[in-house]
Amino acid sequence: MKQTYLPEHFPQVKQDIELNILKRKPKDLDFSLKTPKIDEIPSKQTKLNIPPSKVNSLSLETLTILNNLNLTQQNRAAKSSDEVLSSVSAREKYQDLLIPIRKLPLPYKYKRLLKLQEYIDTTINNARIRKLPTAYPNIKQAIENTYSITFDLEQLQKILFLCPHFYDLAWEVENGELKLQMSIPESASFTLSSIHNRNNELFKHLISLTKRYHNSHLTSIIPKIYFDPEIAMTWHSSFALHDIPDVLLAVLPDKNLCEIPTVAKTSISKQLRSLRLIKLCQILMKIFISHKTPSIFLKSLIKKIEIEKGKNEEQKLLENDVVELCEIFNTWIGIIKTGSGDVVRICKQLDFSLKSAAKKIKQKYN
Repeated sequence: MKQTYLPEHFPQVKQDIELNILKRKPKDLDFSLKTPKIDEIPSKQTKLNIPPSKVNSLSLETLTILNNLNLTQQNRAAKSSDEVLSSVSAREKYQDLLIPIRKLPLPYKYKRLLKLQEYIDTTINNARIRKLPTAYPNIKQAIENTYSITFDLEQLQKILFLCPHFYDLAWEVENGELKLQMSIPESASFTLSSIHNRNNELFKHLISLTKRYHNSHLTSIIPKIYFDPEIAMTWHSSFALHDIPDVLLAVLPDKNLCEIPTVAKTSISKQLRSLRLIKLCQILMKIFISHKTPSIFLKSLIKKIEIEKGKNEEQKLLENDVVELCEIFNTWIGIIKTGSGDVVRICKQLDFSLKSAAKKIKQKYN
């Protein structure tokens, strides 16, 4: 027997629910979906009665307090290492843990300097290939736009203090404006391997500088302990890595040197002589920072100076340079006669400023 489907035999539950919903009236008439009439729609010409905003005037006492507060960026206290690291991304902070070959970690400010040096080399090399200007403002703009990192002139001076042969700087007049031109000495044969080798050289200098501060910290611990960071591949737990001093600043070339064609020959020789002595001051500071004792034999010092300059010079000429610096800065550096030979000694306790030294040398040769 064939069965037929009769919808009338089943209760219509769904339809009953829909009817109840339609019959139900909203309790609050304000929430009903009522379309407003044309007369009720406010016209664009009608003004809304909004009270005007009024800024409350500050009292004299409040204004005095605000004026006494140092809210400018220049007068703010320097951020601690914890505050600086808290703003750094986790990827950048723990990047050393992702490197397959373990290395001693650098302070964050040294690590930024190392990364920036690679960006400078790459940018100058690309500008040279494309025949673009390599003045400092152009390189600064290219680095900040490409890598989203701040590039200041002080950071360049820090790199040049550790590696003075990395860049050639000179002031030149471009479109009626005096600009600092940057170039790489070996730019003709520059390759990607050159960038890697130069970056590795700066890394060694930064690690060496960090080791000196680490060793100085270990000697201050009582009782004395023996800890070799090369074996442990880390620094001592009590060593505040990110609180060590920053790299010193190298002296920039004098802006007056761009006027050499109009200057007399005697003036040119004096300016070159002053630049030579200023650069020697910078090299001596770097040598004695890495030297444990404040004394070193003059012959050994001459060899170290030649290594830092990257070229061999006449020994007598370098000796005369050192002797002249001893005469100018007799409270900082001097020569002691001994039976084994002449010894050059500096006063590490003296707060010797490279900027003030350059000013004193220029005054002598002006």
